[in-house]
Amino acid sequence: MNHLISNYEVASRVFSAEYQNVNLIFCVSLNEEHVEIIINKDQLFYSLGIKVHNYILLLLARKIIEDKAIGFPKQEWGWISKHSLLDMLKINVNHLNIQIYRAKKSVSVIDNVLSKRLFESRPGEVRLGPTDLIIDKCGTIIKSFDGFM
Repeated sequence: MNHLISNYEVASRVFSAEYQNVNLIFCVSLNEEHVEIIINKDQLFYSLGIKVHNYILLLLARKIIEDKAIGFPKQEWGWISKHSLLDMLKINVNHLNIQIYRAKKSVSVIDNVLSKRLFESRPGEVRLGPTDLIIDKCGTIIKSFDGFM
């Protein structure tokens, strides 16, 4: 799926002095069995590969985009109850925590600041942290989101 990234022109934003221009690009197979995440950091592309924990990030990215489209207030975009996420994924809380840990660890190799901001949580809920998102399904960009700004 790496051949897809050369077609992107992505506008990034700076969140802080330490947080450089970063985008998450999700390359999703038609049956959604394979989800590759590519990090675009300062116009350099890093593939995190196709991993099971990428699907959780995809679900959280979609939730942000859906909430924005519905018209929810910005501060509520993307929040999902852990219980709902467990039901959607058909996994237990320990497995969810392991998947979140693995996602953070894989991102930390590329960008430690993004890794720390990858997930936000509040009692009983979780969401993907603020970053620009692109969801590409089989070569067609189906959803795009330009952060929380």
